[in-house]
Amino acid sequence: MPEITENSAQKVDAMPSALNQTATRLSRNWLLKQGAFLIVLLVFGVWGLADALHFYPRRGLEEASARLRDHLQAAAAAGKLTPADLKIDEPSSALAVLRPRAEELQSASLGSAADRATIDARFLNTRREWLESLARAWRLGPEPQVVVWPGQSAAELPDAATRSVLFDHVRGVGLVVSAKGAQPQEIPPQRLLAELAQVWSTRNAPKPLSSYDMFFQWFFVVAGFGGGGWLATVLLRAASRTYRWNPTTQTLSLPGGASFTPADLKEVDKRRWHKFFVTLHLRNGAAHTLDLLRYVPLEEWVLAMERTAFPEPAQPAPAAGGDAGDPGGGDGGD
Repeated sequence: MPEITENSAQKVDAMPSALNQTATRLSRNWLLKQGAFLIVLLVFGVWGLADALHFYPRRGLEEASARLRDHLQAAAAAGKLTPADLKIDEPSSALAVLRPRAEELQSASLGSAADRATIDARFLNTRREWLESLARAWRLGPEPQVVVWPGQSAAELPDAATRSVLFDHVRGVGLVVSAKGAQPQEIPPQRLLAELAQVWSTRNAPKPLSSYDMFFQWFFVVAGFGGGGWLATVLLRAASRTYRWNPTTQTLSLPGGASFTPADLKEVDKRRWHKFFVTLHLRNGAAHTLDLLRYVPLEEWVLAMERTAFPEPAQPAPAAGGDAGDPGGGDGGD
């Protein structure tokens, strides 16, 4: 048995008795648990947001950049490496036309490299694969998309560290931006192909996104921030509620304004005591269910009122999972 020192004894003596307190406070244990859950949910939301806004779109666009390189190579082989042949006014409509032909185009593109039908099939199949990559990254719009990022261009270029290259598929041309905020400079498809060939000759294309990757990242954002917002609301609502106690008359005042004394008690229903809830039935027919987990020292006040209202020894709380008449169960306090 640990030795009780003079200092610890003084601290115990200085602590106010639960029955002498006049207002509840939130349980420290409950606050710590809810705070931990809140942090986990918010981290979950931030992580999902970072993936949804940056990491997954970047991965999807890099994979689309590699597929665009393949498409431009197929266009060069077909004699179609021109803005007129490469431009796509409505990417979503173009993909809707090509997608049902996926198996046909894949099969036809496996023929002889000298066969004109094979060359044309490769041109359309690589276009479909490139558009599919953009669709998986949720970037199948009319806006020019980045295909070369700063630091990926040839090191001998003076602006390699800040230089980015985009493909304007509505006009079928490339755009070079030397630095953030600089005016884009148009480049022909032949130079765009050279840029992409240089980039992807020294690196592997990233793993393609699945069709549901972006959806799930935004689901994580909604779940994380939505759950965090709900939990924060629970904490704020709990903090706004205070139970008050008059030690002299043993009057318990509820947050809603109702108040009663032991003389008003008809029954103390402890059937949910193991879940830290108790229902007080009053003689006027009213019933009040109290949360003993969130608020302390509410449990001690309820037990004191029960002892006063019913002079015989208060019935112990039923154990969790046991019969209602079996002794056991915690007191639900801190």
